[in-house]
Amino acid sequence: MATKKREIYARMATQLRHHERCAIAEKACPGAMGLYAFLLMQARGEGTRGDTLEDVAYAAWGAPIAYRKKQAAALIKSGLVVKNGDRLEVVKYLDHNDGPEEIAANKAKSKKRYEEWDQRQKASAPTEDKRVCNALSSISISHSLSSESRSRDPDSTPRAPDAPPSYPHNDAPEATVPTTLVELGIPVAEPAWWPAAVATASAVRPISEPKAMWLKYRGAMARKRWAPSQSHAVGWLVEVAEKASRNAPAREQQGGASAAARRPFAPRRTGTES
Repeated sequence: MATKKREIYARMATQLRHHERCAIAEKACPGAMGLYAFLLMQARGEGTRGDTLEDVAYAAWGAPIAYRKKQAAALIKSGLVVKNGDRLEVVKYLDHNDGPEEIAANKAKSKKRYEEWDQRQKASAPTEDKRVCNALSSISISHSLSSESRSRDPDSTPRAPDAPPSYPHNDAPEATVPTTLVELGIPVAEPAWWPAAVATASAVRPISEPKAMWLKYRGAMARKRWAPSQSHAVGWLVEVAEKASRNAPAREQQGGASAAARRPFAPRRTGTES
């Protein structure tokens, strides 16, 4: 794959947009400043001091040669370009662009920077011998660490040859995990305000099994780490009762009705019975 050639740029002063000489050249022959831009780019591309061969300038971008000569004459008349033999030279070209000597010096500096960078990269890159030494040292270190960890016994006290190894950090008795409400410190007995909360909620929805509902409510509060209260219990009971009433028809459609309420199966009549 061919490498992309680096682009080269020519500099042009922005003051030329309103310069008097540019206005004179354009009035003398429209499009003269286009030829001026081409002369700048051609001189920078060839690396000259601002001069371009006259025949090359006249054939710029495929325009008629006769009209290009008029544009060149307008540039010479305005003082933007001077004619030296068979070449057209841009005035004050070296004030804004590099000449041949500066271009060569910049190329030499760029080449030197690249060579120094290349030498640093080669010096810092590990050789084959260094790679082998690093690999062997890492293997020996890992082997010594693994052998040392295998040789040590968690119990530093001497023991009998036939005695099993002792691990003090595992010999402690296991702690018992609480599993009941009493072990967790949650009171099982109903508070004094619970019957009043059940009566208030029953006015909205019937509440069945108040004691079982108290255990469910107390467990829900324990999971959320909230303290039970009468006002909150009333709302919780109503919400649970309404949810149960909404789910009751769905359970009946899925076969939740009692056996007594179900109709006995009877085959459909076909009209051929005797």
